[in-house]
Amino acid sequence: MIKIAIPSLSEFDTIETHRLVKELTEMDTFAQIPQWDDSAAKEITRIQTKSRELSTRIHELENESAKAERDLAAKNFIARLFASREPQKKLQQEALRLRVERTRLDELSDRLQAVVDMSPNSLDDLKDLVKELRLRKKELKNDRREVTSQMTEIRTQARQNMTQLTGLQYAKWERRDIRLRKEAALQPHENEKSAIDRQLIQVDQLLAWLERIKD
Repeated sequence: MIKIAIPSLSEFDTIETHRLVKELTEMDTFAQIPQWDDSAAKEITRIQTKSRELSTRIHELENESAKAERDLAAKNFIARLFASREPQKKLQQEALRLRVERTRLDELSDRLQAVVDMSPNSLDDLKDLVKELRLRKKELKNDRREVTSQMTEIRTQARQNMTQLTGLQYAKWERRDIRLRKEAALQPHENEKSAIDRQLIQVDQLLAWLERIKD
């Protein structure tokens, strides 16, 4: 099953989005796909339109905030000292809120578009997609094994360095240094491994959905 997370949005009505996601989870025939794709395309357009509207509002708020800052700077020292910055702060907070909302909308649009792009329109298309995804899954598993191997090497090297420590006076500090360097070396690999795991989950979800579709 394909899962599309619908974020919390205050500037956009997601009723239609929720309906599309529900239909997607229940879809199991080719006949349902063209209509769903068409509805999804319209919803994507609606989302993108709202995103552009938010961009305009953000630009207006930024201009208002910049003008308020210029007006404040034009005042004399005493006036600036006692002037309230609350109006600028409210404008900046609202702009930030809308930027977060716009980012969520753009991500939702991308998720819906990805499903439209992946939905098969024929049996041959379905077979090609399943073949492509299985190949991608194999590549991801190979990548995961390589990253895991690299992490094992880092841990092994750290243990070897520990066993080579001699003397008690500085061993405590050297062990701490080895641990810190090991964790620093592991961090990018852990991030990469987590990203691969997320992709594997997505591929498995797509495969499970595609394998459900019938003529």
